[in-house]
Amino acid sequence: MMDFEKWDALDHFISAKNVVKARLDKSIHMSLHHLHLKLQLSNVKLHEQVTNHYQHCLQNKPNTDSLKINWVDPSELGITDDLWNLDANPNCRQKQIEGYNLVIQRDFIAFHDTHNNEYFFTARYILDDGLFNFIRWMMPRYLISKNKLLLHSSCIVIHEKAYFALGPSGAGKTTLATLSDPHIVLGDDMNVISIEDNKLYAVAGAVGQRIENPKLFGKKYPLGGLFWLDQAQECYLSELKDSQKKMFLLRSIANIFWDNLNPIELEKVFKITQFIIKNSTFKQLHFQKIPEVWERVLPKQDL
Repeated sequence: MMDFEKWDALDHFISAKNVVKARLDKSIHMSLHHLHLKLQLSNVKLHEQVTNHYQHCLQNKPNTDSLKINWVDPSELGITDDLWNLDANPNCRQKQIEGYNLVIQRDFIAFHDTHNNEYFFTARYILDDGLFNFIRWMMPRYLISKNKLLLHSSCIVIHEKAYFALGPSGAGKTTLATLSDPHIVLGDDMNVISIEDNKLYAVAGAVGQRIENPKLFGKKYPLGGLFWLDQAQECYLSELKDSQKKMFLLRSIANIFWDNLNPIELEKVFKITQFIIKNSTFKQLHFQKIPEVWERVLPKQDL
């Protein structure tokens, strides 16, 4: 029933898009992972919150190729909090109609106007999972063209090198992040791996997570390695076969929705993953929940 109500609300949203867009009188220009965005909204306090959160991503001048994102107050559409409170499904449900790609999720509803190449979404009009989950849905496909992937991961920086910890939910990504003090944690849930000048780098996902530091948004670190997590009774590393590396890496790519990718995008994803596997250290990390985990598994020269 909740899905039906959200699709119905989205139909109304599309029909009212020009009216509600005219009320969006505040703009934020920023660059996330070199993707230029123009976020339009209508609330002074929210504008201040988003600006402060993404202050290290802001652009002084509008970019001519900025992707337009219209964030509409749900009250403008007659939407109450029940639309969010009664939906426990975190997955994105998508469909296409002529000229539009539509999506509903626990925390937001949105559509991509493909004719004008701009996005419209509504969610609670506060800085929380509504905005972040929308970005998680919208951004990954654009990253592919820039030789970047959003990975479901935690990422720890040790002596200016970044280490990705991969694994399914419950594998211990957040646990490992909390055990990594005093080292820098870029994020405990979503981080970006990129290829630049034939080298690999890590950047904080900047898409909302339990552990993150907005001051680090946009700062890149050379890749130190990738680990597939396994909680164990002691700390040690084991080798992975190339087929395992490929499988684990593909499983860790977040929110690209394979069925929606065209052949060129699919080929690009496979080329990026092959480059990562060929040009990085990728092992299985068996770890105990102890603060000394990194001292137990990394060479002394890397600590």
